Parts: sequence; C-alpha cells; structure tokens
Amino acid sequence: MAEALAAYGLSRIQRSAFVGRLPSPLVKELEARLRRLVADAHADVQIFKIDRGALEGRIWIAGRWAPA
Repeated sequence: MAEALAAYGLSRIQRSAFVGRLPSPLVKELEARLRRLVADAHADVQIFKIDRGALEGRIWIAGRWAPA
C-alpha cells in the first residue's frame, strides 16, 4: 500500500497516513489501484479531499523531524 501511495508522489506523514496533491484524474486512478490492493486484504483506506483553505489553515507542530 505504501509503495503505491509513494508512487503517486504522496508523502508519509505518519505510519499509515500520507499527504499530497493530485489532479482529479490521478485521484480516480489511485482509488482504483487501492481498491484492487485491498480487495482481499484486511484494510481500511480513506481518501480525504482537503481544499486549499483548510490546508493553509492547518496548525503544524513538528519536532526535530519534519517532511521536506
């Protein structure tokens, strides 16, 4: 799963959380790929679409490590 998300340029922000920007066609493509991956697995995948305002209004607290 992580490899598929990274292949789309998403960055890991927690053990099982990724973030990134994708155009709508790639979101649909990624959704289809993830559906195939989880079809026979014990998994729960959720995709949240966050608008620019919500992203810009986030509160980001980072220690020594912060994503590039």
